[in-house]
Formats: sequence, C-alpha cells, structure tokens
Amino acid sequence: MRILDPVLYELMDPTVRRTPATVSWQGRDTKIYNYDKPFDSSRVVYLLDTLTATLRFGGQGIAKVARGSPIKKSGHPEVYKRAFAMGILRGDDSYMDVLIEILLRLLQSEPVAPLLPMIGPANSRIQTLSIDLLQTVIARGDMNIEVLESIESVVVAKAFASIHTGRLDLQPKLLHILHSVILASSTIPQARQGKSKADATLAVAALDPSVTGGSAVLDDTAAKKLPTSTLNPLLGQTLIDGISETTNRPILQHWLDFILTTVPQFSQSLQHLSYPLSECICRQLNLALASLGQVASGEATSDSQTTPIMTDADRRKLISKIFQARSSAYRCLHDAVQVLYAVWVASDWTPPPDAGPKEDTIALIYSRARQRCRRALERLFRAQSSEVMETLIECWFEGNRLKGETTNAPFELVDLLTSSAQTAVHMICESITMRSTPASEKTRKMAVNPNVTDHVLFLFLEDYLGKLEGPIATQVWGRFISLAKDIAGNVYTYKMQVFPTLRCLTTLAEIVTQTTAADDKKIRKDLQETYGKLVDTCILIAGGSFEQGNWIKIPGVNKEVNGRLTPIPRAPSDSALAEKRLTLTISEENNKAVWGVELIDRIEEYFVSKGIPNFRRFLADTDRIGAISTNLAYYVVAPAMKSRSGAALEVEDIILDIIKEMSKIQAATRAWRAPVQEAFNDTRFFNCTPEVAMKWRPIISALMDADKTVFSDLLSKIASAPSANIFTNREYEMLVKSLNLRRLSFVVLAGGQNKFLTQLPSIQEKLVDVLKSSPAPIVQSEVYLCMRVLLCRLSAHNLASFWPIILTELFRVIEHVFTETPADGTDDLALLLSACKFLDLLLVLQTQEFQIQQWMFITDTIDA
Repeated sequence: MRILDPVLYELMDPTVRRTPATVSWQGRDTKIYNYDKPFDSSRVVYLLDTLTATLRFGGQGIAKVARGSPIKKSGHPEVYKRAFAMGILRGDDSYMDVLIEILLRLLQSEPVAPLLPMIGPANSRIQTLSIDLLQTVIARGDMNIEVLESIESVVVAKAFASIHTGRLDLQPKLLHILHSVILASSTIPQARQGKSKADATLAVAALDPSVTGGSAVLDDTAAKKLPTSTLNPLLGQTLIDGISETTNRPILQHWLDFILTTVPQFSQSLQHLSYPLSECICRQLNLALASLGQVASGEATSDSQTTPIMTDADRRKLISKIFQARSSAYRCLHDAVQVLYAVWVASDWTPPPDAGPKEDTIALIYSRARQRCRRALERLFRAQSSEVMETLIECWFEGNRLKGETTNAPFELVDLLTSSAQTAVHMICESITMRSTPASEKTRKMAVNPNVTDHVLFLFLEDYLGKLEGPIATQVWGRFISLAKDIAGNVYTYKMQVFPTLRCLTTLAEIVTQTTAADDKKIRKDLQETYGKLVDTCILIAGGSFEQGNWIKIPGVNKEVNGRLTPIPRAPSDSALAEKRLTLTISEENNKAVWGVELIDRIEEYFVSKGIPNFRRFLADTDRIGAISTNLAYYVVAPAMKSRSGAALEVEDIILDIIKEMSKIQAATRAWRAPVQEAFNDTRFFNCTPEVAMKWRPIISALMDADKTVFSDLLSKIASAPSANIFTNREYEMLVKSLNLRRLSFVVLAGGQNKFLTQLPSIQEKLVDVLKSSPAPIVQSEVYLCMRVLLCRLSAHNLASFWPIILTELFRVIEHVFTETPADGTDDLALLLSACKFLDLLLVLQTQEFQIQQWMFITDTIDA
C-alpha cells in the first residue's frame, strides 16, 4: 500500500475543485462535476499512467491486497482525511473502493465552458485513462454487486451524455467497460433477478417518460428500497439513442456489437427492452431503404425535411447484425421479418441501360444487402419456421392483394428458405389446419399470426400452387390431397374452408393432369372423389341463399305486362334499381348475410371460369358429370330463373354464363335444357335489355342443337288454328302468336349463317299462312321482323320465293296509309314502322332480286 498511498493522495488534491451539477439531455437528468478553475492536468495524467502500469505489473496480487486493506489503516493519515473530505468514503472502504470512486469522479468531471479550450484535451486523456484503469480493475475480478452497479450507473450516464455531445472517442471504451461490468455481474449468484417486478417497473418508466407519473414511479420505487435493480433505467434509452443518432454513424458497429454480445446476459430482464430496440433498428433500416431508393431514382432530398441518412457501410452493418440477437417477443420477430422482406424487395433493383459509377455503387449495395438479408432470414427460419412463413404470407397479402403490387418476392423467399415445395405446402397446410380445427380437437399449441387467417393462407397457397411445374406439383399432391380429403369428409365443420380448398385443388389438378401422373389410378380416383364432394358442397352453399327468400317484393313493381315491350335504358331513379339498393341495404345490416352473398358470387364466378370447363378433365365419368350438372341446375340455375317476378325476366349475367358453359358439355344437356326452355317460353323473355339478349343467343342456339324437336314445336305453334271456344280472348291469341313469331326470329338470329337453310321451306310456309289468314297488326309486325332476320342470316337468292307475297303485303300496308292515317299508339302505326324498317333494310342491302322492284317504293329522279 506504500505505492498506492502517494498516488491516491495526489489524485485527491483539494486544490482541484469540482462542483456537482445536473445536465439534462432529452428530458433525462444526469449528474456530473464541473471543474471551476484550472489545474495541473498533466500531473493527473502522469499519476494515472503510473497507476495503470503499477496495477498491470502487480496483477492479481496487488488487486487482492487493495481490496483487503481498509483505508482507515493507511500508513498516511492524510490519505484518509482527503478521502473523507472528498466525500467518497462509505464505512470501512478499502483501497480498491476509494480508487474506484476517484476514477468514477474523474470520469464524471468536465471543465466549464470558459476552461474547455485550456483543459478539454487533457481532460479527455484523463477520462480515457480512468476508463482503462476501471477496465483493468474489473478484469481482476472478485467485486461485489454494489460496486459493479455503481460503475454501471456512472458509465451508462456518461455514455448517454457522450452520445448527445458527440464524444465519439469515449463511446467505444465506455461500451467496452460496460460490457465487462455486465459480464462480471452475471457471474455473481442471484445478482440479476430478471423476474423482479421492480426491474420491469423501472425499465418501462425510464423508457417512456411521457407516461403520467413516470418520474413518480422511479422515485417511489427507490424510496421503498426495492431489491437491487438488474436493469439500469437509462440503459434502454442509451442503446436506442446510440444506434439512431446521426452523429454516431461512424461507430455504429461498436453499438451493434455491444447489443449482440450483451443481450444474452439479460435473457429475462431485457425482454422489456427487446421490442423497443428491435423497433428502433427496424425504423432505421426502413429509413435507410427509403433514402437509398430516393438516391437510386434520382430524387433530391431536403435536409430540413428528411430524417438523417445512414452511410452505405452502415446499411450493410444493420442488415448483417439486425437480428442475430434472440428475442422471445413474437411481435419483434414479426417486425423483423417484415423489415427483411422490405430489404429483399427493395434490393431487387435493375440499373438503367446507361448506368454510371453511381448506379454501379447502388447495385453493389443492393447485392450485398440481398445476400445478408438472405442469411438473416435463413437463421430466423431455422429457429422459428412457421412464424417466419406466416409473416411472409402476410407481407404478400398486403402487397399483392391489398396494394395491387406484382412481385414474386414472397415466392422466391419461400423457395429459398424451404428445402422443397413439398415442405412449403406442408407448412401452409399445417397452419390452415391449426386455424380451422376446433379448439377442443387441437393436440398442440402454436403461435398464430392474428393478421393471417385461413382465408389468406388459402389465397397464398392457390397462387403458390399455380406457379409450380408439373413434376414438382406431383410431389406436393399427396400432402394437399390429404388436407382436401379431411375437409371434404367433414364439410359441416369446415364449411367456410370448402370453397378455398376447391380452388386450390383445381389449380393443382390443372397442372397434375397435364403430366403422366394423371394415369395413376390412385391419383385419378382421389381427384374424382374429392373434387366431386367439394363441388357438390359448393353447389349446396351457392343454392342455399335462394331457399331463404332473399328477393324482396316491393309494391308497385310487379306491373301487368304483355311480354312484347322492350325496356328502355333505366334512369338512376328507376324502381328496379331502387329495389336492388333496398335489397343491398337490408343485407348489409347482417354481416353474415353480406359474407354469404359474397361467397355465393365467388362460387358462381369460379364455376364459370374454372369449375365447369374442367368437369370433363377431372371427372371422366359422364354419369358423374351429369349428376353434378343436375345439382348445379337444380340448386343454382333454376332458382335464379324462378324466384324473381317483375316486368322483365331478369336473370343475372353470371347465371347465363353458367348455362353457357354447361351447354358446351354433352353430358350436361339434360340438366340445363328444361330451365332454359321454360325461360324461353316465358312471356317476359323479350323484355330484357339488348346486352342480356346477346348473352342468350349462344344458349338458345345450343338449345336448338341439343333438341331438334324444339324448333319443330315452335313452328307448329305459329300457324295453329284459331280456337273454336267462344270464350277465348282473340286479342290474347294474337299476342301469343306474335310472341311465337318473335321467338322464331330470335332462334334464327341466334344461329349461324345459313344454319336454318334446310328449314327455310317450313318457315316460309308458316309465314305465308300467317299473312293469308289476315292476322292482327301485331302479328304482321312480327312477320316483317322475321323477314329482316332472314335477310341477315340467309343468302338473298334463297329468299326468291318470298318476294311475291312479301312485296304484295308491303305495298298494301304502305298504300293503306294514304287512304287512312293510323292513330298514335295504335297497332297499325307499329305495323307501319315495322314495314318501313323492312323496306329500309332492303334498300341498304340492295339485293338483285329487290332492285328490279324498288321503283314501286322509291325513285331516283328529281321529278319525284
């Protein structure tokens, strides 16, 4: 101790005056000491150098003696007196305790502003030597927890102040000694009780000073003398500021290394800080990506409006270091994967053709970032595979489905992280099973992402399966068909999963059936059985809404009509539109009803786009196809045509599309023929709009091809003899005959060119019989309409036999106008209009047969 006495005596020189002070940084108060007047700083530097050399030379021996020798028993009483006057004695302190207090006092001391140019550089040297001495003392070991916590408190406060004063020279040394203190504390038994409520209270209050009563919590906790806190209240904020402040960018690597090596020592207590740290790093990385994106796009950034930007090297350091630390908080992992996903998407950058040095540098940064991002994701995936997979699916849903982005980044990452597509499909299927299985039947618990529902998983799985090639699709077939069988076998439990499963099965089966695996009997059998069950269930779900009577009848809407009035385009105030709006409003009052209608619409759209076109590919058995088509017609098509009443036969476009697709399948003819024929014979059929009529054309044409007797029956109804019953309404008979003539016109129009050439004699016979029977004007009007259709669908020379009687009747109608002008709104006026339309078409077509007769109706001379 004879060596330490003179050194400690000189270091406690009373002429070096220090005044306690408090400095505030971002609302945090830290205690410091200010030098009031100049002093011989070089002498202090010399003493510290001497002391450092002595401790290093003496090793464990001198350290042990210093810890075991009380300062009271010093051979120089003046040393004790100066220590007492300096206020650093606490009971029976040893030489080592006094030395540590002196070094901490030197570390906390700063010159006042006027003395800074004079003492500043020497004071930096003094503080550096003090840190080195403390590091040497701690490295010798055997220190109690109170001393270590005292050192930790001073070092954390000094590091916090150094961040906001830009002292980059001290921060690496402060981090080094702080790491040594934390490691030394972890070796002391029961030194760090991570589950202490006092630790959590202090940490949370220190991290969030905006919380009401935050400072009161700290004061109250300290006043009650709770057990020793294992987590310094200022440590969390210091770490956050250390990695987020712009001035710290040159030494960012030191802060990240400190966090990575220190976090494991706080496996319990630091979980209160793990999320703020992770959030801070994610925020900094997002800002770095945004700034790099601006640089790559050539946009200028304003210093006054943008967040400070990290350098390229700092970005790479963040990417490589961000998630090597383990965190038990699921949200931290969730945010981590989202940031890494953003890095992966942003790094998929293609330089322009005229790239220069700037673009080459950016491309290099992106390339390295992508490599390190991949390594980080691989490490996370090995530790928490299902959670990482679900977060990637969430990112895909937010980007591709909600924002409309078109990127394959999620699928690329899934392929990189999983060993095979079979593994990826298995993980997705397990996640779906975990969500759809009732809680009472679950055998194990798993962390579930609340933002990823089974609906989102099915959407991702459908897109993922659609991108697989044939051989790979065959490999994943077994795992997915197992899930599909479970759902198809218990449709009441998995009702909402039936349709998404059917979509995924269709997507996968479209690929598998194009490979040689389709010849396998087991695969073919599983496909037919599972696909058939799922389709039948979806048909029942789609047909259930019509059985509940969702269509609302409004008084005044169902007006008496005759079936011949073609509706004009509706105005916004039309009653039919008001009916639809009212129906929608009532449905929106019940969330389940709205979801049900949406589900039905999606099922019907699926049958049009993928369902019905794949019946022959997936269901080779014609009987099975016929049975499914019958169910589809019974539960979906027929109710849609029968359940509405009104002025027009309003059938939804999607129902017409379903019938159109069914008409392409020979085995489904018997299923759709009856409802179509019934709708065609409905008196409201021709009250639809032209757009809807265009959708009916291929259906009616298919009906004529499927059943030849339908056309014959239609012809027989046209020239049927008048009823002999005296109570029969003749006006009604004429109306029915006119509708049959219009049906004939529509059938011919729906067919192709010269399709009904072989039936032309029969058609001519019926039309001539109608004209000879002196029918009502409404019937004659339909004859001229039918002739117009024949002119468009048959060759002109095939109609030569029509001209004598047609020209005679046409001349008679026009001549009758000169003798008796028809009144407004009468059938005679409609007949004249129909005749004029027919004459106009003849003049436009200018057929050779009519040109020699046109002089009877028009003239080209100017004397007319």
